[in-house]
Amino acid sequence: MPTKLEQRKFWATLEKLEEFQTIEFYHPDFGYIHLVVDKYFDVILNLNGTPTVFKPVHAEVPKNMSQTKSQSFAKIKFGRIGVEFRKALRQIKQTLTPIQCNLRTFIQGVDNPINEYFMFVQPNGIQMDEFNVTVTLGYDNPAKLSIQSFYDPAVFTGLQNL
Repeated sequence: MPTKLEQRKFWATLEKLEEFQTIEFYHPDFGYIHLVVDKYFDVILNLNGTPTVFKPVHAEVPKNMSQTKSQSFAKIKFGRIGVEFRKALRQIKQTLTPIQCNLRTFIQGVDNPINEYFMFVQPNGIQMDEFNVTVTLGYDNPAKLSIQSFYDPAVFTGLQNL
């Protein structure tokens, strides 16, 4: 069994692979927006087998997210995100279609993401001020949350005689 000094030497000599944390927004009114977190240059990554350009952005994204009920919401805070994202949000005309968001983590040299979370922007989940944009995400599709079940006489038999 290697000693701690040998382990430190081993890990110190390994080349550190660059990690890319990406955010993808989609809505039929503005299409796809591909962003890469905390980089200063455009990054080209293979997304579903096609090279895709991700634009750099400064954002605070939760590091560990799991699909448990206790952590069903996540907040992403964009600092000085720019005019393009604000223009894209103002193009939305269909309020019933939710904005989809994919959070992915890529490692340099690997085509497939190591982590992928498919979420939706929640109702009233975008707060904009002059400097920041905060987006609240959740696993539940907000378009399906308020759907009520229809009255079915076969299920609710006691209501037929009213």
